[in-house]
Amino acid sequence: METSTKFSNTEVVFVITNSVISKLFLVYPSAFAALGASASIILALLTSALGLVFTFLTIRLYKTKTDITNLIHSKFLKFAFSILVTALFTVNQGYFVRSVAESLKISILPDSPIFFITFIYMAGVVVCSHTGLKSIIRAHSFVTPFTLILILLITASSVSNFDFFNLFPVLGNGSKMFIYLVVLASYFADFLLLMFIMPFTSQNSTCKKIIVPSYIISSVALLLVIATYTLVIPYSTSDTFFIPIYRIAQYIDYKSFMARMESIFTIGWMLSYFLTSATFLYITSMISGRIFGAKSYRPFMYVIAFIIFAISFIPQDTNQLVEWSNFFSYPKLVVGMLLPLIILYSANKREVSKS
Repeated sequence: METSTKFSNTEVVFVITNSVISKLFLVYPSAFAALGASASIILALLTSALGLVFTFLTIRLYKTKTDITNLIHSKFLKFAFSILVTALFTVNQGYFVRSVAESLKISILPDSPIFFITFIYMAGVVVCSHTGLKSIIRAHSFVTPFTLILILLITASSVSNFDFFNLFPVLGNGSKMFIYLVVLASYFADFLLLMFIMPFTSQNSTCKKIIVPSYIISSVALLLVIATYTLVIPYSTSDTFFIPIYRIAQYIDYKSFMARMESIFTIGWMLSYFLTSATFLYITSMISGRIFGAKSYRPFMYVIAFIIFAISFIPQDTNQLVEWSNFFSYPKLVVGMLLPLIILYSANKREVSKS
């Protein structure tokens, strides 16, 4: 399972960051618009604040490079947590893959059947995952900076379309938007990947050196995308778009210099989607292999890929995909953020007791 492979802090930062920000290219900005209305930027700031709390607690508690499952003392609880993480990653990727397929159909492949798009996409993800973790992480080192540049470019290019009247009323839907704040904090739940990748990092790597820059970049990207979307698209229609950032790109006009700029952006977003899916497929297969004590993860890769492919067809349309996005924020929050903190806290208490 490539246990001898070691990655630098920067390489892992790119992996974690890309896995987090890839959600911004799908339905996430619409979720902020639906819950926060004209106060979406405030909601994004508060979400980043909760992410900061999670980051701080993780730094304080995760002081080792051990896989998080090895910090669980009970074999049964270790097995149960591994099953929960495998289920979460698999089901969430089913939703993610279908969302990607729908976004590709809307943006560049309008005449292609959704089954064909999903099949080709998943086939490519399997091939990419099969090349191994080293190839996947090296690819992130090229794609993530490119994706971040696209976010900066789309924000800078949209300044002329900003309408600051979209920020009123200041509190949007009122105090009830704070009820959904904890759910939106699941934006940072993919930091859980770090707790499975840490054993592959270089000798001088620490959780702090990786998670802090990952948090900063992910938070800035969140604020830029949400602010741009809020200031460009009026609230009356901002919660209706399935791939909202693609809608923003359609407003950008470079005259004769470059037409159809949104198609150029789509290439970058597609690469971001693709590597995120490949990363999750590899890590999920690795966890599954450990559950069953297998020496190779590859047999599980094909099984999990098929399950993801099957799950992706459960939602009937994009409206159900949006509903899935809202619903799965809860298990992502619990399994991806709360349980890891409880495990890390218990492991630290155990170490203190021994000493």
